[in-house]
Amino acid sequence: GTLRPRRRQAPRAAPAPASRRMRAASRLRLLPLLPLVVGPRGFFSFSAAAAMRATRGDGRGGAGLVFAPAEPHDSVIVFLHGLGDTAQGWSFLPQQLGLARTKFILPTAPTTPITINGGMPMPGWSDIRGLSGDAPEDRRGFDASAARVRDIIQAEVDAGIPPARIILGGFSQGGAVALHTGMRLSTTLGGIMAMSTWLPFRAEYSGEDSPLTAEARRIPLLMMHGDADEIVQLSWGRGSHDILRPLLDSSEFLTYSDMGHGGPDPMPDMLHFCTRVLADSEA
Repeated sequence: GTLRPRRRQAPRAAPAPASRRMRAASRLRLLPLLPLVVGPRGFFSFSAAAAMRATRGDGRGGAGLVFAPAEPHDSVIVFLHGLGDTAQGWSFLPQQLGLARTKFILPTAPTTPITINGGMPMPGWSDIRGLSGDAPEDRRGFDASAARVRDIIQAEVDAGIPPARIILGGFSQGGAVALHTGMRLSTTLGGIMAMSTWLPFRAEYSGEDSPLTAEARRIPLLMMHGDADEIVQLSWGRGSHDILRPLLDSSEFLTYSDMGHGGPDPMPDMLHFCTRVLADSEA
C-alpha cells in the first residue's frame, strides 16, 4: 500500500478493553460538518451559487440522508456509516468529495442490540459478537443490510442511472456491509470503496462455492486502512484484501501512516478513485 509520512506522535497508551473501544468508535466523527456548497467543475466552493439539496430518508422508506445536486445528477454514491453512528456523521462527504453531478445516499442503520457492547442498542448494520478473528459473525444482520443496500441501488438503476455510474462505499462496519453486498451482486457497479474495515465471512471466498459473482469480479475495489487502527486491526483489512486481490480485475489497498480508526487522510484518494471510475464509465 501507499504510506503517507506524518509527524511522529507520542507513544500510544495501551489499548482499551474491547467494549470501550467499540463505544469510542461509535462516537467517531472524521470532520466537522461545514456549509455544503458545490462549485464549478465538481469542486466545492463556499462562494458558489448552487448548493446540494438535503432530504431526510434513504429514498426507500428507511432512515438516512440524501444529498442531490441542483442540476440533474448522472451518478450516485451510496455510503454506509460505522457502528453507533448515523448518516449525519458522514454528511460532510458530499462537500469533501465535491462531485457536482453526483447524488449521495447515506442510509442510517437500524437500532439493534450489540453483543460486544453488553447488548446496548445502537445503530448497527449487524451484531458484533467479538473482535477476534474467529468470533462468529451475524449472518442474518449482514444479509438484511445487504438486501436493503441492493434495494437502494436497484431503485437508482430503475430511475435511469447505469450500474457503472454507481459507487458503493462504507466505513468500518458499513464498509464490511459494502464488501458483503458488492462481492455478491449480479451486476457490475462502478466501484467499491471500503475504509477501515474487513471482509465478512471471508473463508467462504477461498472455496469452490465462493459467493463472488462474475459481475463482482469486474468491480474496481479501493480499500483504505490506518496502520494505527486499534479497533479494526490493519491485519484484518490487509488480510481481506489479500483474499480478494487475486479474484478481482482491479483492486488497491492503501495504508496511512499513524492513522487510527478513520481520519481525513483517505479523502483525496477517495476523490481520485471516484473521478477515475466515473470517467471510465463514460469511455
